[in-house]
Amino acid sequence: MHAMKNNFLCVLALAFFMLSCSETKENKQKTELKTATDANGYTYEFVTNDPLNARIYTLKNGLKVFLTQYKDAPRIQTQIAINAGGALDPADNTGLAHYLEHMLFKGTSSFGTLDWENEKPLLEEITQMFDHYRTLTNLDERKAYYRKIDSVSNVAAKYAIPNEYDKLVSLLGAKGTNAYT
Repeated sequence: MHAMKNNFLCVLALAFFMLSCSETKENKQKTELKTATDANGYTYEFVTNDPLNARIYTLKNGLKVFLTQYKDAPRIQTQIAINAGGALDPADNTGLAHYLEHMLFKGTSSFGTLDWENEKPLLEEITQMFDHYRTLTNLDERKAYYRKIDSVSNVAAKYAIPNEYDKLVSLLGAKGTNAYT
């Protein structure tokens, strides 16, 4: 009898829970993708009933930029997802995503370098070497040639200022700057 009473109470509680969760005309919130124009004349999309009120801008090149406001603290968070990684690398060129990660934080001709005029030809040489590396099919030749690429990369690295980007954005208040693959 006691077990039957407990089962009945469990079923009753479950029924009340399900009724409270069911949608009625009063509590049903419909979400739709809509389009609007901001004060500067740029068109964006948004989803109704989005608690973050995200705006989705599509750039001319097709890149989608999601913008939301967080008024509790001034911050910007950027995440760029690309369809790359070990599973997508060509068999003869692995590690492309990791290499891109390093290049994104490398710097420019005037930022992150001690001497761009000497660094630039080395980076161009590395690019040409990788083009040649792709043509090699013999495993031993590939290993030996990769060591040559590494040696030129080590020389080029002497002109790079390590963590220059991180230091700069940290001065502006950035925290947790990181790239990952």
